Amino acid sequence: LSIDLEKHDLLVSFLGEKTTGGYDIDVEKVKFSTNSSEVSLKEIVPEKTAMVTSVITTPYIFVTLPKNKTIVIK
Repeated sequence: LSIDLEKHDLLVSFLGEKTTGGYDIDVEKVKFSTNSSEVSLKEIVPEKTAMVTSVITTPYIFVTLPKNKTIVIK
Protein backbone atom coordinates (compact mmCIF):
# COMPACT_ATOMS: atom_id res chain seq x y z
CA LEU A 1 0.00 0.00 0.00
CA SER A 2 1.40 3.39 -0.99
CA ILE A 3 0.11 6.68 0.41
CA ASP A 4 1.04 9.97 -1.25
CA LEU A 5 1.61 12.23 1.77
CA GLU A 6 1.73 15.29 -0.48
CA LYS A 7 -1.96 14.73 -1.28
CA HIS A 8 -3.18 13.04 1.92
CA ASP A 9 -2.86 13.29 5.68
CA LEU A 10 -2.62 10.13 7.73
CA LEU A 11 -4.70 9.81 10.90
CA VAL A 12 -3.51 7.07 13.26
CA SER A 13 -5.50 6.14 16.35
CA PHE A 14 -4.59 3.60 19.04
CA LEU A 15 -6.83 2.11 21.75
CA GLY A 16 -3.90 1.23 23.98
CA GLU A 17 -3.05 -2.11 25.50
CA LYS A 18 -5.93 -4.55 26.02
CA THR A 19 -5.67 -7.80 27.98
CA THR A 20 -7.73 -9.98 25.60
CA GLY A 21 -8.67 -10.24 21.95
CA GLY A 22 -12.00 -8.99 20.65
CA TYR A 23 -11.20 -5.26 20.82
CA ASP A 24 -11.05 -3.16 17.66
CA ILE A 25 -11.40 0.39 16.42
CA ASP A 26 -13.36 1.42 13.34
CA VAL A 27 -14.43 4.54 11.47
CA GLU A 28 -18.10 5.17 12.19
CA LYS A 29 -18.43 8.09 9.76
CA VAL A 30 -16.46 10.85 8.05
CA LYS A 31 -17.97 14.24 7.30
CA PHE A 32 -16.16 16.58 4.92
CA SER A 33 -16.65 20.32 4.80
CA THR A 34 -14.77 23.02 2.90
CA ASN A 35 -11.92 23.25 5.37
CA SER A 36 -12.22 20.22 7.67
CA SER A 37 -12.60 16.47 7.90
CA GLU A 38 -14.66 15.29 10.89
CA VAL A 39 -13.92 11.66 11.77
CA SER A 40 -16.09 9.68 14.21
CA LEU A 41 -14.29 6.63 15.58
CA LYS A 42 -15.96 3.69 17.29
CA GLU A 43 -14.35 1.43 19.88
CA ILE A 44 -15.46 -2.18 19.53
CA VAL A 45 -15.49 -4.10 22.81
CA PRO A 46 -16.18 -7.82 23.19
CA GLU A 47 -19.38 -8.80 24.97
CA LYS A 48 -18.90 -9.94 28.57
CA THR A 49 -19.91 -13.50 27.66
CA ALA A 50 -17.85 -13.66 24.44
CA MET A 51 -15.11 -16.23 24.10
CA VAL A 52 -11.94 -14.26 23.37
CA THR A 53 -8.27 -15.10 23.08
CA SER A 54 -6.16 -14.62 26.16
CA VAL A 55 -3.52 -12.38 24.62
CA ILE A 56 -2.38 -8.79 24.99
CA THR A 57 -3.47 -6.70 22.00
CA THR A 58 -3.05 -3.06 20.96
CA PRO A 59 -5.81 -2.22 18.44
CA TYR A 60 -5.11 0.60 15.98
CA ILE A 61 -6.39 2.11 12.74
CA PHE A 62 -4.88 4.14 9.91
CA VAL A 63 -7.13 6.55 7.96
CA THR A 64 -6.09 8.63 4.93
CA LEU A 65 -7.78 12.00 4.54
CA PRO A 66 -7.51 14.85 2.01
CA LYS A 67 -4.56 17.13 2.75
CA ASN A 68 -4.85 20.76 3.90
CA LYS A 69 -7.97 20.28 5.98
CA THR A 70 -8.38 20.50 9.73
CA ILE A 71 -8.96 17.04 11.19
CA VAL A 72 -11.55 16.82 13.98
CA ILE A 73 -11.83 13.52 15.86
CA LYS A 74 -15.05 12.62 17.68
